[in-house]
Amino acid sequence: MVTQAARALLGADGITFVLRDGDLCYYFDEDAVSSLWKGKRFPMTACISGWCMLKAEAAVISDIYQDERIPQDAYRPTFVKSLAMVPVGREKPMAAIGAYWATTRQITERELKLLQTVANTAALAIGYVQLKERQKALAKAGAPSFEKPTGRDAEIRSLKEAPPGLLERAVRLANTQLPQNSLASYAFAVVCVVIATILRFGIGALVGAHLLTPFGTYYPAVLVAALIGGIPSGLLALVLGGIVAWWAFMPVQFSFALAEWSEAVNLGIFCIANVLMICVAEGYRRAYRRLDNEQTGRQLLVHELQHRSRNTLAVVQAIINQSLQDDTEAAQKINSRIHALVAADELLVQSELQRLKLTDILLAELKPYGKNRVLLKGGELNLDANHAKALALTFHELATNATKYGALSDPKGLITISWTVSDGSARITWEERGSSPVAAPTQSGFGTSFIDRVLKSIGGKVEREYRPEGLRCLLSFPA
Repeated sequence: MVTQAARALLGADGITFVLRDGDLCYYFDEDAVSSLWKGKRFPMTACISGWCMLKAEAAVISDIYQDERIPQDAYRPTFVKSLAMVPVGREKPMAAIGAYWATTRQITERELKLLQTVANTAALAIGYVQLKERQKALAKAGAPSFEKPTGRDAEIRSLKEAPPGLLERAVRLANTQLPQNSLASYAFAVVCVVIATILRFGIGALVGAHLLTPFGTYYPAVLVAALIGGIPSGLLALVLGGIVAWWAFMPVQFSFALAEWSEAVNLGIFCIANVLMICVAEGYRRAYRRLDNEQTGRQLLVHELQHRSRNTLAVVQAIINQSLQDDTEAAQKINSRIHALVAADELLVQSELQRLKLTDILLAELKPYGKNRVLLKGGELNLDANHAKALALTFHELATNATKYGALSDPKGLITISWTVSDGSARITWEERGSSPVAAPTQSGFGTSFIDRVLKSIGGKVEREYRPEGLRCLLSFPA
């Protein structure tokens, strides 16, 4: 559970949980894209996890092959390129948690804090287990424990003996519905009736009590109480509201006497109507909970699929790098195209309607080149998933070519991207200026063919114009 939680939080390619076993490091558990060292033991002085436990310090390594603390023979068969390792426990760490990435990268301070938070939580859990084991041993021996807890035991004891209900109240305040049959739901019903009574007195004083029905302000009070607190809360508001209105606002005020049978009919209508409202409110509550649970389930599924997709792509990139060791340029091209596709997918995941704005795609693809080098002109253009992915790949390819041969290869170069939509067709113009003269190629290269095929997949096409001031491309496709 610790490794899965840490990996989900960090988006890492692997997590290990290492226990201290005397003078050895025992790799107790792992969750990674490929197997690491689960079940194996190494000397404390021979691995980075041992270093963390002995020093009680975190280790952050952007490139494992540039750090002398790393046993490179053990890491070379794995996918690991960068790692962060933190101790579990402050004074005498009893374990360590490591996060691994398949690419050389800079581990951020936020990622290190998240990993340390997981380690601190694990330390509390281990300490709690140790405390329970000690209590069981004392109880089995028949010796009551009178010792005052210190250190981690005291921290755990303070958490256990904290005033009850704090977390529960916080959760209730953060939600729009209260649990049925809870004290908070009944209190909320009483508050609704009190507010309705105050409003009834106030409105009656302003416009005249004879112009209002006795139960006018209590209908919404019962409805709100049922929506927020459930059936018991609604029924309580119904009973209290009916009693107060009968006693205070019937023609024979401050008495439960009925001057006419019509008043009894009004009271009966109030009860029947509110019972129906309570039933409708409960139906809405159940529908809301069902939709909320389904939405939560969908979000968890999307995040899990996204996480697995990133892991799969990391493995694919590692295979590409290994297979094309003699052709690093080709490997870089393939990996950059995969990265462009992943960037578009991540934008789509963030979109509730699975649609993206053209400006979002352009900003995501061209952000590394600086906002002063790119000028965007056009109105709002929303794209579905297929169009978004195709254009993300296209713009990535155009930007790569501009970096090598076009406007982005010159410090003064500028790219202008404009677009219009008319008659169900979208037209995007990519113009480069400030570069050296561009000549038309004698034969179609892979990048050119790639763009043609991608746009053809969405029913589009591209027209190129090689001008002295730079390349001009006109992309068109059904909007």
